[in-house]
Amino acid sequence: MKVRSDGYVALIHEPGVLGSGSVTEYVSKDKSQEYISVPWERSSVTLNEFFPRPDNDCGQGACSQLDTNTCLCGITLTEEAIFSGTDLPSRENVLSNCYIGAFDPTVLTGYDLFASSNGVEVHVLGSETQLSTSAIFKVIDEYGNTIFLKNLKSTIQWGEYQEDDARIGVTRTLRNVPNFNDLLTPELRDAQYEVDAFLDMLLKYPSTAPNICKLLIQHLAGISNPSPQYISEVATAFKEGIYIAETVTFGQGKYGDLRATSAAILLHREATTTVLDADPTYGSLREPISKVLKYMRSLEYTRTPQDKMIYPILDEMNLKVGQE
Repeated sequence: MKVRSDGYVALIHEPGVLGSGSVTEYVSKDKSQEYISVPWERSSVTLNEFFPRPDNDCGQGACSQLDTNTCLCGITLTEEAIFSGTDLPSRENVLSNCYIGAFDPTVLTGYDLFASSNGVEVHVLGSETQLSTSAIFKVIDEYGNTIFLKNLKSTIQWGEYQEDDARIGVTRTLRNVPNFNDLLTPELRDAQYEVDAFLDMLLKYPSTAPNICKLLIQHLAGISNPSPQYISEVATAFKEGIYIAETVTFGQGKYGDLRATSAAILLHREATTTVLDADPTYGSLREPISKVLKYMRSLEYTRTPQDKMIYPILDEMNLKVGQE
């Protein structure tokens, strides 16, 4: 792997290692620019991250210097079973420890149901009598989707070097980076799968629902500064896909259901009560540029040949109209 001086990593492959005389550019040692952020270990004293870089002799010699900004490290890939034996793990343990997806075992050859309990199904190859790296778990995730996860932990190990006196002889490890593209013959389909997975991750990131819902409240309900409780209840409707107002249920129970979200915004007591009208901080403030444009429309402003000079005048209106 290549490690940049800012800690970003690119996984590469030497030509011939994969049975071919060449590799595609995005995994080439000389041409790859596909860098990703990884969670390096930190010193308990200085809180600095441990990673090889040119200014520490590429990890005190554990790696070689590729250029003035990059170190090249050899790695060892280790794969092991997360759960072993015959005891079935809980759903929570599966979701918190298994990170590698799998195909539905019913479409694979040789897989049989091994055990099922408390929302967890595990399928193993027919000849196996206990959990191994080939076992596949079937569980319902926190969003109500059925997912399949491998009983596999894939770890990258690299070098041993000394960053400070307390870190002598420590083997560094990183969780193996997921890859959706074939290293020899990447296809457009694989790139589309990777983009889909990335967008799905962004949509279900913990802070996504509150941020989206705050913006929706500001624009649909006309409340510039909604309370944390208001945002929380709307975000819950967004994630659960259900909102119940008295005897009426909105939404179909799917993550991101906008029918449930809109109902939660417009029917929430903070949006319907008249008591808050007496609060001078309640309500909606227009953006500075929108406020100016509305004023211009009210004066029946019409364009003239000199309007091309108006853009500098409208710049930084938040400072000119006294609104931050």
